[in-house]
Amino acid sequence: MELLAGLFGLVFGSFLNVCIYRLPVGKSIVWPPSHCPICGKKLKWHDLIPVLSFVLLRGQCRFCKSRISIMYPVVEILSAAGAYLSFKVFGLTLEAVLLYLFYIVLLYIGAVDVRTKEISTISIILLGILKIGFVAVQTLSEGKHMSISGMVFVLSGGILNSAFVALIWLLSKGKAMGFGDVLLLIAGGFGFDWKEMVVCNLLSFAVGALWSVVYLIKHGCGKSSFKSEIPFAPFICFALFITTIWGKWLADLYINLVWRG
Repeated sequence: MELLAGLFGLVFGSFLNVCIYRLPVGKSIVWPPSHCPICGKKLKWHDLIPVLSFVLLRGQCRFCKSRISIMYPVVEILSAAGAYLSFKVFGLTLEAVLLYLFYIVLLYIGAVDVRTKEISTISIILLGILKIGFVAVQTLSEGKHMSISGMVFVLSGGILNSAFVALIWLLSKGKAMGFGDVLLLIAGGFGFDWKEMVVCNLLSFAVGALWSVVYLIKHGCGKSSFKSEIPFAPFICFALFITTIWGKWLADLYINLVWRG
């Protein structure tokens, strides 16, 4: 089942690429058909096979030989991986469907932030709705009920999850972190308990720090635009997805290894 889900994710990733490149600039995702953004030539069906076409074309347009962004196959592969993991962990359930949709919005937000350094409000709202839906379905599947106090807990988890980054945003006046990062942590953090909040924040900063080191090694330390060159949203998106699946397990593993020897 998960292999079929992964195959579907690979194909859906191709459509997601269309959304990533067109929606932020107000273009239709239906028309015109897929075409080279440089020469404008309409792409044929065999130019649109996920990942494989990129490899066979050696990352170049068939017509004008302009370079095709590596983001296209990366998004397709990540979409497939997200679908595989979602259905591997939860099986053929509504939880798996909601988790994958949640992941797709995270992938969209991260990819758009890399390209434009912006996070749209609509994508944040959609992310929050999907996360609340996922938490609600998961709660009901465990035989529990969603009470008013339970909803307060779900919403407070998102708000508290953003506290540290919100503080950085305030103290730096938006120079170190963007307000979109704060909203992203809120929407994606709905339903987190304190352990998951810690895991999410530590993981996002750890992965971000590791990527920054790689960036500095490759480009040097003299970049005045260092902050703008490395958007933080992709690291938050990664941490939110991993924490949603394995947050409690990672927290318990860390406690057992570090605090209990």
